[in-house]
Amino acid sequence: MLRSRRFLLAFVPALALTAPVSTQQTASYEFFAPGCPGSVGIPSIAPAFGDLPLISETFFAVLTNAPQDGHALAITGLSSTDWSGFPLPMDLASIRMPNCLLYTDIRRTANIKISSGRGTWALRVPNIQELIGQSFYQQVLVLDTAVPGLGAIMSDAYEGVIGSTSEQRLDTDPSGLAGSFAPQVASSGDSVYVAWEDQRNGSEDIYFNGSLDGGGSWLSSDIRLNTDLPGAARSRAPQVAASGASVYVTWVDRRNGSEDIYFNRSLDGGGTWLSSDTRLNTDLPGAAKSLAPQIAAAGSAVYVTWYDERNGAEDIYFNRSLDAGASWLPVDLRLDTDLPGKGGSIFPQIAAAGDSVYVVWTDRRVSLFTESDIYFNRSLDRGATWLVSDKRMDTDLPGAAPSANPKVAAAGDSVYVIWEEKRTSQQPSDIYFNRSLDNGTSFKKADSRVNRERAFVAFGYSLAAAGDSVYVAWPGTANGLTSSVFNRSLDGGDTWLPNEVRLGSSLPGVPSGVRPQLAASGSALYASWEHSANGSTDIRFNRSLDGGDSWLPTDIQMGSNLGSGLFQQISVSNDAAYVTWSDRRNGQADIYLNRHPR
Repeated sequence: MLRSRRFLLAFVPALALTAPVSTQQTASYEFFAPGCPGSVGIPSIAPAFGDLPLISETFFAVLTNAPQDGHALAITGLSSTDWSGFPLPMDLASIRMPNCLLYTDIRRTANIKISSGRGTWALRVPNIQELIGQSFYQQVLVLDTAVPGLGAIMSDAYEGVIGSTSEQRLDTDPSGLAGSFAPQVASSGDSVYVAWEDQRNGSEDIYFNGSLDGGGSWLSSDIRLNTDLPGAARSRAPQVAASGASVYVTWVDRRNGSEDIYFNRSLDGGGTWLSSDTRLNTDLPGAAKSLAPQIAAAGSAVYVTWYDERNGAEDIYFNRSLDAGASWLPVDLRLDTDLPGKGGSIFPQIAAAGDSVYVVWTDRRVSLFTESDIYFNRSLDRGATWLVSDKRMDTDLPGAAPSANPKVAAAGDSVYVIWEEKRTSQQPSDIYFNRSLDNGTSFKKADSRVNRERAFVAFGYSLAAAGDSVYVAWPGTANGLTSSVFNRSLDGGDTWLPNEVRLGSSLPGVPSGVRPQLAASGSALYASWEHSANGSTDIRFNRSLDGGDSWLPTDIQMGSNLGSGLFQQISVSNDAAYVTWSDRRNGQADIYLNRHPR
C-alpha cells in the first residue's frame, strides 16, 4: 500500500494513495449504497456521456431524479469507512435528515446546477500514473423542501476506480526511433483498423495494427503490408476501408521505379493478409506515375481510385473487386470523359453506398493554363459501368475560378460534394457545396457557399453525412482567433445555418484549432482537431448527439502528452469514435489512438 506519497489532484487538495500502483487498470463507476427517499424517490448518480474516470481526462457524473430545480452539493471522498476518526456510514438524523446516511468522507465539494431534475459536474484527473487503481466515493446532498427536517436528502452513493487511459501506441517497434506518419483509421462494428507509413526499415513501408474489441486490445506486433523487401522502395500514403471482419488497404509504391498503386487485404480482422500484395493500375509496372489512391468498401465490394500520368497529363483511374479483394478488373477504367491526358485531372475522392460508387476530382480540362473545376462520375452497378459524360459540380463559368480539393460523402440515394474555390481575387477561398438526391443523376443548378466568414482552407476541411444531415467543418475565425467551426444542413443541403458555429466547447477567445475531422452517425456528430497554444499542439475531441446543437461541456484531450500530436483522423462505429494521430512525444513520430466513450 502506498500511503507515504501524496499527489495533488484537481478534485482534492491532497490524495493519499490507498491502492497498489498499476500501469493497466479498468476504470469503473458503480453503485455502492442507497440514498434516502424524498418527495419523488431517491436521487441517483451515474457516469455522464458514457465516460469513466481515467487518468489525464475529465470525468463527468450526472445527478438524476432531483425533486426540485436549483442547486445540489456533490461530495467526493477517498474513504467509505472513516472520516477524520468518525466511522462511516454516518447517520445524519442528528442534523435533521432522518433515514439518511453519509457514505463517504468529504475531501471536496462541488455545486451542481439542477434543471428539470438533473445536473452534471466534472472531475479532472491528472496524468499521474500512481493514481491508476485509486478508489474514490461520491454522493450528492439534494435539496427537497417537501421533506421534514432540514429539507434535504442524500443521493445513492457510488464508488469510482481510476483507470489507465484508453490511449494506445500502435507501432510496436521501439518508441521514437523511426518515423511513423500519415495514419488512417477505419472501423466496423467493434473492429478498429489503422494503417500508416513507417521508416523503421530505412525507406517507408506500410504497417498495420487492429483491434477486435473496440480498441481495448491490439495486435502485440504490428504487420508490414507491402510484401516486397522491407524498406526496399518507398511505400507511402496508405488508405484504409473496412466491412465487418474484412479490412482493405491501398497505397502508393515505387518498387518498379515510378509510382504504382498497390493493395493488400485481410478477411479475419487483420490477423492474416495476402502473401503477395496486388498492383491495381494495369498499365506496365512503373511506366507512369500513379498517385493519391482513395478506397471505399461496401460488403464484399472494394473500390479504389487514383490519378495517373500514363496519357501525358493526369487522368482519373479506377479498379474494383467484388470478392473482397481476391480478384480485380483486368483493365482499369478511366473516369474523366474528356480526351485522355488532356485535362490535368487530379486528387480524386471516393464514396460508396449499396451498389453505388461516386468519385469527384479536380480538373483543368478547359485548358492547363486556366483555372480548375470540380468533376464527378458515378456507377450504379458496383463499378461496372459509369456515366458516358462526367458532370461539373461548380456552377460558375468553366475555368473561371480556381476550384480544388473536393470531398464526397454518400448516404442512401444522396451524394454530397464540397470543395474550395476562390471566385473573388481579393478574397481567400470559400467552401462550396452541391448535392444530388438521385444517386448522382442530377445536381442542384446553383452551388451554394457554406462559410459565411473567412475560411482558412489551407489548414484542412472535412465533410460528413448521415441521411439528410450534412456537416462541413473548417478552420475559420471566431472571436478574432483561428478556430475550427462548422455549418450543417438537416434537409439534404437545401438550407444551412445562417452563421458557422464553433466546434466543441472551447471558451470564447480561446482558439479551438485547425485541420478538423468529422464523422457522423444518425443524429450524432463527432469531431477531432489539432489544438495549438503556446507553441504546442495536441489532439482534441468533442461530440454532439443532436446534430451539433449541443456538445460535451468540456473538449476532451485525446493524447496524454501535450504538444506533440499531428494529422489526426477519425472513424465512428457502434456509437464509439476512434481518433488516431502521429505523435512525437518519444522523439521520432509514433502512431497513437484513443476512443470515446472510454
